[in-house]
Amino acid sequence: MKKQLGPLRSQGAAQRGNIRIFGTVLFVVVTIAMSVLLLRLPEKKNGKIADLPFTPAERVATQPQEVLGASDLPAGKIVLAQRSVVAIDGQGNNAYQYAFFLSDFTGQHRFTFAKRDDLLYEAMQVVGGAYLAVYDDSGVGTKDVFRFDGQDPSSTFVPPYQPEGALFSEDGSQMAYVESDEIGDMTVIVRNMSTNEVEEYASSAFSTDPDASLLLQPLAFSMDNQELYIEAMQDIGLTTSPYVLYRVQLSDASVTTVFQQGEDEVNTHFKQLVGLFSDMNMALFESLDYGAASTAIDNVNVKTTFTTLDLTTLEQNEWFQYENVASPLAHQYASLSPDRQWLALESLDQTNPGVLLWNTEDKSFRRLTATGSFLAWSPDSRFVLTEQVTFDNSGAYTLSSIDLQSGKEYVIFQQSDLSEGTGLNQIGDSFSLFLGIASDLSTI
Repeated sequence: MKKQLGPLRSQGAAQRGNIRIFGTVLFVVVTIAMSVLLLRLPEKKNGKIADLPFTPAERVATQPQEVLGASDLPAGKIVLAQRSVVAIDGQGNNAYQYAFFLSDFTGQHRFTFAKRDDLLYEAMQVVGGAYLAVYDDSGVGTKDVFRFDGQDPSSTFVPPYQPEGALFSEDGSQMAYVESDEIGDMTVIVRNMSTNEVEEYASSAFSTDPDASLLLQPLAFSMDNQELYIEAMQDIGLTTSPYVLYRVQLSDASVTTVFQQGEDEVNTHFKQLVGLFSDMNMALFESLDYGAASTAIDNVNVKTTFTTLDLTTLEQNEWFQYENVASPLAHQYASLSPDRQWLALESLDQTNPGVLLWNTEDKSFRRLTATGSFLAWSPDSRFVLTEQVTFDNSGAYTLSSIDLQSGKEYVIFQQSDLSEGTGLNQIGDSFSLFLGIASDLSTI
């Protein structure tokens, strides 16, 4: 037995040496991992997001090629309108032509699905991801409807113009929209697209106050198309009223309150809905807390909190919170990506302007642009559509799409002179306008 002690001691010493080496390696690995993690997470100073690292995307200028049909473009398309001067009369009045086209998210291919002459400053609205409605000057009634695949849309029903547009169910069988009467009272209309039958939900269905004038807006159908979520605020002039989210059971027209903001929260703790995601059974709210109520125009510390609401249990949970410096009148725009991995934010902080991305999985921030505004996600969550306006003598406007995989920025179109209106004062001058996103056209 004694003869075995030497080898055992040697083995023990070797094991201890190995453990020390393993511990040293583990320490180094953990240190490197923590360093990488700290680099990914935003540094916080006094509760505010410190300057985020930013590397400009590689900008790619594109020359779009015309394709034969909408089916030649990838799923998910950008809807654009281009207004051009085609003639100028003796009094200096312009005659215009509109070209409506679809573009892919790289701006390399497009399909022109319609053209119209002599349209002037009229409302244009993407309806259901498959149609474009053009309205007359009064904003009521439809002048023209175009299908994105170029086919005849004459059998399509398009509601009177509303700023937020019409809402379609996931299967396209139902459409919800709002109509207003001559005194401004709103009614939510749910139309069966097959039978053309309608169900109406007047303001009285959402308020017991006969004198209340509610601003109603359909938000989302449930995944089984049996429920409709509607948001409401009371129209009381310049005074802000509490926000209410309702759920309508379409089978029996019953209405229940899902969420209601407290009266004491309105002035100092403004809450708004970012989005309602029936596939996640979740509503996402954003709160802007200004502290003490203030009417000053000077920048103040604004605490932004994102909260989730379970649509079944109605339980609320804080998602994340941060502070920045902004005007009390500033509006924080946020949009959740279709794959639910990223939340795009338009930064209010003057020290961190532009578009930020917050990762819902690892809770990290990423600064996507140094300037500009968020417009839309591509359906596959790969591209972020942004716009940038230069408020100087040049008045330049750029619409671009950033590829989150390659890091490239594709310029969809760019206007170099908007300093005088739209700068259209010569034959051939044109101005492009982003209208929305077209969904998969196989359902129309």
